[in-house]
Amino acid sequence: MRIISFFFFWWVIAFQLYAQAPVTNLYLFDLRRQGDTSFQFVKPRYLTYFNANGYNNHPFFASADEVWFSSQNPLDEQPDIVRISLRDSSLTKLTNTYEGEYSPRKPYFEFSNYYIVRMEFVDQDTLTRLWQVSNSGFGSAGSRPVFQNYTNVGYYEFITPRLVALHLNDTPNTLALGIPETDNVTPIAYQVGRCFRLLPFTNNLIYLQKSSTGEKPMLMSIDLRNSANRPAAVPLVESVSNSEDFALLNDGTILMAAGSKLYKFKPKADRTWVQIADFAEHNLTKITRLEVNRENNRIILVN
Repeated sequence: MRIISFFFFWWVIAFQLYAQAPVTNLYLFDLRRQGDTSFQFVKPRYLTYFNANGYNNHPFFASADEVWFSSQNPLDEQPDIVRISLRDSSLTKLTNTYEGEYSPRKPYFEFSNYYIVRMEFVDQDTLTRLWQVSNSGFGSAGSRPVFQNYTNVGYYEFITPRLVALHLNDTPNTLALGIPETDNVTPIAYQVGRCFRLLPFTNNLIYLQKSSTGEKPMLMSIDLRNSANRPAAVPLVESVSNSEDFALLNDGTILMAAGSKLYKFKPKADRTWVQIADFAEHNLTKITRLEVNRENNRIILVN
């Protein structure tokens, strides 16, 4: 009876842990493009075969041959940051902590550190902070919170070394600009989606503006060059239905997915979304996040 009770106890614990995070996986494709009309997605590769029934999300191309992401197997309490080599599929854990780590990023200007969002458990509260982590590992010299007084950071995007766009988990969710040196954070939009991206080679931030009056969510662009006299955000296009994640190509083309289909919209060239692929043949029918490498020749789909 004790043996049965013991195994039942651990089955319940495992079930609870498994239920905490959705099952998501990462799929890599080579992206071949000709002009604005021809997009091909070839050489499919299943990246997270080692954790097929777990949580794998927030992918980031750290280099042309290296992807970082947040990963949690069904028996783990929280996710860690994992690095996978695209050359030999070797895996390395970048973090291994009691808390959870998400959204790894290494900005182009950064050499000694990378950044993550960490869940921190303080008494009965769960805090989410943006952390700078030394290349030597979490806990080593140089690892610290970027903003001491903000414990509700959901997502982030570095604009410059001294300016960070932040998604603050609040009521409503808020898009803000933070200055790490001073710990100052200034809201610039409210009721926003979780995804926002810096348009390559510009100072324009693209984000999703939601509505409380039933209007469809709208992708917006805001110029961040002049903080003293910043122009108002400019609407670009309504988002793809039931989708809020997107990726940007170097020429400004926006990619969004819904179900198994992938769409593109190029401002000043397209009037509406244009379908460019259907991944149903690969059994990818619930695509959410997208990540494109800097060279724009590879894409990762989260499904």
